[in-house]
Amino acid sequence: MTQRAGTACRRPGCPGIVRANVCSKCGPLRSRSDHDDRRGTAASRGYDYRWRKFRLMYLAEHPLCVECERIGLVTAATDVDHIVAKRHGGTDDEDNLQALCHACHSRKTNRERGSTHMSQTIVTIVAGPPGAGKTTWVREQMKWGDLVIDVDALYSALSTLPWYEKPDALLPFVIEARDALIYRLRRGSDVRAAWVITSEPNPDERAKLAKLAGARYIIVLATPATECINRIANDERRSTSGPMWASMIHRWWDDYRTGDGETVINPGRGVRISRATLT
Repeated sequence: MTQRAGTACRRPGCPGIVRANVCSKCGPLRSRSDHDDRRGTAASRGYDYRWRKFRLMYLAEHPLCVECERIGLVTAATDVDHIVAKRHGGTDDEDNLQALCHACHSRKTNRERGSTHMSQTIVTIVAGPPGAGKTTWVREQMKWGDLVIDVDALYSALSTLPWYEKPDALLPFVIEARDALIYRLRRGSDVRAAWVITSEPNPDERAKLAKLAGARYIIVLATPATECINRIANDERRSTSGPMWASMIHRWWDDYRTGDGETVINPGRGVRISRATLT
């Protein structure tokens, strides 16, 4: 007898496949009737016609996700969230409500419920100037099967050109490919760790990327400009365009600022961070 194809688990953040009402990650699932008996109907929990009408009005007045806005992302709100959950005594008063996108709302709900179905992937942002040794450092830290999201690698993959040859026309495709990988990462997976490499000098922009990727850590390789320039001069892939890279490195250092919660290390002076710190 041919086995029916499975379906994706509907629990937030779970990457499992459901067959015969059994998830490959969660195990046996409750039936819909059991679930409804336990939770009660939407109307009995206060989500009746009046609430649905109010929700539409609230979203019309608050069209953007407040969590994303806090870090500068512009994301349409889809859900009206109770800051203090109704099951914990929260009310429908407007000072207890906030507009969220579905992803932010799901993460908040999972945190409140202590869900074990959220992605367990450890995501680390690795930033630094050109020539800082970001890719090399990640290769030293990572294990087999880890996911590495690197704009330079994406340029090469999408163009088949050597590394560091970056036609301007490909930039929108490269950024969309990077963001697609990050959004897929947020849905949950069996990947142990993911590393997102960036040359962003602005801490607010690094924080936005960390929010987007659900990163646990932000590591900045603050390799001195002279060391970066020397490395590029000895890299045959980039040595012919050394002056351009030198200008980019100095501009990075002119714009660079540290951010709250970041770990700054200096590979150029032998300062290391242990892998245990990243687990």
